[in-house]
Formats: sequence, structure tokens, C-alpha cells
Amino acid sequence: MKCCLPIRTAEFENVRATVERYDKDFDLFEIWLDYLEGDSQAEVVSFIEESATSFLLLFRREDLSPSRTPFKERKRYIESLQRDRIVWDFDITVQEEELDFYRAESRSAGLIVSYHNYTRTPSDRDLRETVARMEQYAPDTVKLACLCENQRDALRLLLLAEELRSAGKSAVVLGMGEYGMMTRIFAEQLGSAYTFLTVLSSESEAPVATASGQLALEEKKQIDAILERMRKR
Repeated sequence: MKCCLPIRTAEFENVRATVERYDKDFDLFEIWLDYLEGDSQAEVVSFIEESATSFLLLFRREDLSPSRTPFKERKRYIESLQRDRIVWDFDITVQEEELDFYRAESRSAGLIVSYHNYTRTPSDRDLRETVARMEQYAPDTVKLACLCENQRDALRLLLLAEELRSAGKSAVVLGMGEYGMMTRIFAEQLGSAYTFLTVLSSESEAPVATASGQLALEEKKQIDAILERMRKR
């Protein structure tokens, strides 16, 4: 499982400083390109092109509202940022246009097709139908992140994660909110391709929790240590 640090900020310098500070702690960095303002977006793109670090890139906004970056410009960035150390993430609900464009040609970057629901966890049938829709785009990984209104929602997501793992599929299945936290704790045990963490640091303003219930790197290390001791008993 790869550990990813989301960076949602308006300033290029915050991105650069955060990547340099935490490069040894994370496998890759998730950059929310649509939140960058002024010249920062172009500066970040140049930084990504020149860097040897791995990145997960998205133009999605937190509430799935329309991107502020024109589609023509988004296409230009998608075409230019094609490396084996780059992964693009497009949400099936609001970014089918990007997905159609992405799959029209062979690409060298990785592809995550995701589904985000910030209000509820759909029924098991709806979740499986969503996975089937996502798989039509031949993604490297499917990602589902849903708000859990109770423990049963979290358990259903955990069962779906196990189902996808047993089928040999690369997946990330996460619950948001207080009840969804258990899905993040057991993500690695259920074969999650990625986990998304924040950091507990007052020295950098860039890393922030981009989903409710997101664990911090320090918390994950403590949880991993506990689970390792339990395995050795």
C-alpha cells in the first residue's frame, strides 16, 4: 500500500516546501491542481515535470463542483504530464469528459477512476454498479470514498474492499466521517492500493485533511505498531 499526502493549497511555494519536507515519509503526493491560483498552477506543473518524486494529480474540487480550470487547459496539462511516476484521478460522477479524453489514446501515466459521495454510502447494489461503470475505462485502480452514517456503512465498505481484493482488482475503498475511520485503519489489511494521510505539523500550512476521518501519518505509525505487536503474539 502506498502512502499519499494530499496537498490542497493556493500557492506554489506551499507545494514545493511540503514535497521537499516530506519526500522521505510518503510514496507520492496528491496535488489538487484546481485550487492553485494565479501563476501557481503553471509553476506546480513545471515542478512536477522536473521532479523525480511521484505524484497523484486531480482537477476535482472537494464538493464536486465544476472545475475553475477551462477544459482546454486541463487537456493540455493531462497530455503534458504523462510519466510512469504520475497517476491521474478522475471522478466518474463529474469527470466523464476527462475520462473519455484520457482513454482516447494510450497514456503512460497511471489512471484512478474514482467515486466520491460526501452525503451517504449508497446501497451495495449501487456501489457494485458504480464499480462496473468505472471498470469500463480500464483503470489501473478504482477508488470509492463515501460518507458513513453508521457502523453498518463502514462494514459494507470493508466487505466491498475484500470482495475487490479477492477478485484480484486494485482498489481503494474508504469511508469518510467518524464512522468511516475504521475503513482507514484496516485499509492495508484489506489490500488497499493507497492510503491518504495528513500530517500533524504546525510548520507547514499546506497539508490539510481533504476528507473527514483522514488519519495523520503519526497516527498510522502508532496503529501499525499496535497491529504488528498483535500479529507477533
